Amino acid sequence: MRIALLSSFFYPHVGGTEKYVEDLATELARRGHAVTVFTHTAADGDASAFRKGFRIVRLPTVWGRYQPLFSLMPYRHLLSFDVVHSHVPPTHFTQAVARRLARIPLVVTYHCDLEINENFWIWRVPRWVVKLVNRYSAWARARLLEGSDQIIATTASYAKDSPVLSRFEAKIVPIGVDVEKFRSVAERIACGRELRRADRLLYVGRLAPSKGIDHLIEALTLARSRGVAATLEVVGGGELLPRLSRMARSLGVEEAVTFSGELPFEELVRAYLEATALVLPSVVRIEAFGIVQLEALALGTPVIASNLSGVREVVERSGGGYLFERGSSESLAETIARAFSNPRLTRQKGEAGQAYVRANYTWRSIADEIETLYRSAIAYKASQAPARPRSSLLRVFES
Repeated sequence: MRIALLSSFFYPHVGGTEKYVEDLATELARRGHAVTVFTHTAADGDASAFRKGFRIVRLPTVWGRYQPLFSLMPYRHLLSFDVVHSHVPPTHFTQAVARRLARIPLVVTYHCDLEINENFWIWRVPRWVVKLVNRYSAWARARLLEGSDQIIATTASYAKDSPVLSRFEAKIVPIGVDVEKFRSVAERIACGRELRRADRLLYVGRLAPSKGIDHLIEALTLARSRGVAATLEVVGGGELLPRLSRMARSLGVEEAVTFSGELPFEELVRAYLEATALVLPSVVRIEAFGIVQLEALALGTPVIASNLSGVREVVERSGGGYLFERGSSESLAETIARAFSNPRLTRQKGEAGQAYVRANYTWRSIADEIETLYRSAIAYKASQAPARPRSSLLRVFES
């Protein structure tokens, strides 16, 4: 099949959706499909590039790297594909092409609700702005889903709880992880040795307000004040690094918190292997799954995660960790204490999670499901009445 994947953000931009699209493209290309990723994220000025067997087309944008609201989209290029698979949010990329695909099926993976709160950025956002943005975003996403041929959700709980997604019929296809890659690198690093520490919490991800890292540092402070010998390694970069560093210093836990920045893959695997547990403290519904949970569990590292829709499903299904009340530093501190005070149970949870992830979250099995969805969408579109011809003038503008 000729497959176009549309993702506003992509490598080298770091995020869950970007990782999902890259891994899916890699697996589909490995199966012999002709895969092209269309994105707005620049890569050292290159207009296009090949990576891991698939093609990347990087489109120009008028308004900055992170807000590609006004972009030039070569609609005619998409007309040569068998299926277009778009990834939202954001929605503007897909909305730009959704009504111009004619006989080509549109598959949409709905990654999350684009929900912000007052602490969404480094400054507090006025409440009226929060309400306005969230209301418009919900309307735009619903309008987009109405025009798609197939909708994919990554967890059943998120599909049920989402105020937008719950109004539509969606196929549940989880996110995957390259189990063999993690296993082979882990075996090379460990060489049969036990690297797991008894005092190390690990955070992996962007340093952004929605991730709840401030609650994690507060919880670490509470846990240590109650006699829990815990330290924290923070892996990732982002706009909150200066504020989080000051926070750790002001709370007196500066020596217990290490900010490691973004790590090469092998060093990231080592961090997972050394951690007592991975913590996913996200506070808003932008976090709908948490791919880092799969990476940690694939290596036997148990997880401590916010009780968010989607996020909690990984822990509940795998038995691979603990849940705490989102946004509550007290609840997180209590959960950390529980995990550290019962190392045998915590280790067993990591082992259970590892077995479950290796059996149920491999990209090979997930790509099987997505291929089936593609073929179903293509067959459905072919059975529909021919689209009304578009005017020659409109075709000129769309080209």
